[in-house]
Amino acid sequence: MKKFSALLILISSLLLFGCGGLLSDIKSLQATLMLQALPPIYSHSGPSAKANIKYHRVNVGDELEFDASTSIDATDYLWRVVKHPAGSASAFQTHREVRSRFVVDQPGNYQLQLQVSDLDGRTDSFDIQLSTDEDELPRSRFVVIGDFGYGTDKQYTVGRAMAGLCAEQGCDFVLSVGDNIYNTGIDSVRDELIERNFEKPFSVLELPFYMVLGNHDTGGVGGDGGLNIRGDIQVEYARWKEKKSYRWQMPARYYRIPAPVEQPEKQPLVDIFAIDTSLITSPYDVIQRYNLSPMYERMSRWLVNEKRQSKAQWQLAFGHHTYLSNGKHGNAGNYRNLKINVDNNFSDRVRGVFVKRFLEEHVCGDMPLWLSGHEHNLQDLKTVSDCAGTEFVVSGAGASANAFENPHRNASHWQAENQLGVFHVDIIGQQLTLSGYTVDEKTGEITLQHQRVIQR
Repeated sequence: MKKFSALLILISSLLLFGCGGLLSDIKSLQATLMLQALPPIYSHSGPSAKANIKYHRVNVGDELEFDASTSIDATDYLWRVVKHPAGSASAFQTHREVRSRFVVDQPGNYQLQLQVSDLDGRTDSFDIQLSTDEDELPRSRFVVIGDFGYGTDKQYTVGRAMAGLCAEQGCDFVLSVGDNIYNTGIDSVRDELIERNFEKPFSVLELPFYMVLGNHDTGGVGGDGGLNIRGDIQVEYARWKEKKSYRWQMPARYYRIPAPVEQPEKQPLVDIFAIDTSLITSPYDVIQRYNLSPMYERMSRWLVNEKRQSKAQWQLAFGHHTYLSNGKHGNAGNYRNLKINVDNNFSDRVRGVFVKRFLEEHVCGDMPLWLSGHEHNLQDLKTVSDCAGTEFVVSGAGASANAFENPHRNASHWQAENQLGVFHVDIIGQQLTLSGYTVDEKTGEITLQHQRVIQR
């Protein structure tokens, strides 16, 4: 295995510095690209107010139980009514306790607030909105698509189908779960593959695409990763003043999307965390600073801190690699059933051991959905004991579709093989609606095949 690893590094080096691999100016980019591609890690100071209810559709007569026990560093609590409908006499049952009750007595909109303070007198607030009319509540709608970056007719077909779906159901943005540019990513921000494999096929969609990296975006040898600097160039493209459109959004290799995105001044309905699984799955990188340990620890500290600060009612996460899958790649920790034991660190990376560990440490139980691609099919999989409380959406049929290896490996709500398609997510108040659509590659017809509701 060590001989194989050395050979991989040699081949990747040839691709990087010779044989016309990356452009000649890539060496000058190496010194700055990586730090620019990683988000800053902010330390938390002061209390953080949080409650179990944030945006809720209610009915007259509903009695709600509020709980602020997840607030951080709080010693004093204050529940208050900021605004209520005409004729309402509703008030919190207790004002200064960690828990309180509230009865909805009139139709309309209620604006409530939790304020907390710590021993040093520092304060923080958590805004709450109740309404008997769901149209008055914040809403976030988006499409999840992955593994599309071929520039083929099938990708154009899916792009047009998505445009029709968004015109009918509404979309605020698109989540790309990776493999944005086949086969090995891009060489520079001027690489013609961006235009051919992304901008033109999706020109019918006037929406931002929030991107993460897949193994084909960091491909040193084929699509097997090992050349992470290619991923940094995709981050650089998002910042490039001459880029073709505003569609490509990727502020860092991992980052947070507060939604609704058009209301940045408000506390979000949902925080969506973009995770770079390519950093913790690819083989040894030819550039030492992409070593696994510091990358894993930095991304872990970043996500812990972001979740701590989040005041969203919903938290979701997306990345390229699967936790569970009935496709050929399989479940994290045992990708492709690889039997590699000579070099444990290398073996653990390529088998997805670190993806499994990362998700179990930071996503499982905290977030209801892990959204991924990697498999070129559609799957909505049920939770398992190792990741209780989280379910798994695989949406990798954006331009290519294949069969399942074992359709019964994991229990599913729904799955579709050998069909192009996407998922649509609609969140309003305490309700998330997940819809699975297939796209006919010949006619372009998009069909709703699956829908379920998650309550929070």
